[in-house]
Amino acid sequence: MPHFITDTCIGCGVCEIKCPTHTITGDKAEKYVIHADRCIDCSVCARYCPVSCIQDHHGELVMKVKPKDIPKAIVDRDLCTACEFCIDTTTRRAAALGYGVTLAADAHTTHDKPHATAVEIRAHENATLSDLTSFGPVITATPSADIVFP
Repeated sequence: MPHFITDTCIGCGVCEIKCPTHTITGDKAEKYVIHADRCIDCSVCARYCPVSCIQDHHGELVMKVKPKDIPKAIVDRDLCTACEFCIDTTTRRAAALGYGVTLAADAHTTHDKPHATAVEIRAHENATLSDLTSFGPVITATPSADIVFP
């Protein structure tokens, strides 16, 4: 069962902009609609809704989350095998859920492999992920020294 926009919708359009599957349509100042056949129940629309008027598939209102309150992922270096899978997967998933991503361009752990050096692998990941536009949110590869953490 998909998410549902209630009658308290103010027609601001934020949900339509944030929806990663382009499932929401409507006109400004009117109630927007979530199309059931494409809704993936990710709740991105509801997390950004300024009036919390979107119900989840259980019929419960999903409350807005302030961007500063969204948890940040941390990779445990002691458990890392340097396979690059987490960089690729978590970056794509975060973008699919509507989050912009800042990738520490010089910090993802890897090592030389038979097909490429660690430097070449990082450069490939940075270029490939930063070029993705299909999700909507911006993915940037930034040197770690230039990243400001809250």
